[in-house]
Amino acid sequence: MSHEFSRKVQLTREEFLRQLPDAAGAMSHHMDGDQIVIEQDEKRIRINLVDLGIEELGSLDLPMQQVNFSFENMGTADIETFMTRWDEHKLRMGG
Repeated sequence: MSHEFSRKVQLTREEFLRQLPDAAGAMSHHMDGDQIVIEQDEKRIRINLVDLGIEELGSLDLPMQQVNFSFENMGTADIETFMTRWDEHKLRMGG
């Protein structure tokens, strides 16, 4: 069974990739084409980044990405645990 959702983040692709190891924790990660794959045993998370360009907020120019998550072989509790760690490790998520 697969669960999917998206989040909007305020950072560049390079910043996202630099922060990824801390956010992924003990799970390994690698690139599979344009997708980032995070996995441990049979649990797998596929991430697709979509560049949304620059968002202007007053005098600020903010680089934005849409992060599309697809969770495979993970229950709700596993997803919530992963996302709690993800959010705590400073991947600046937006609305």
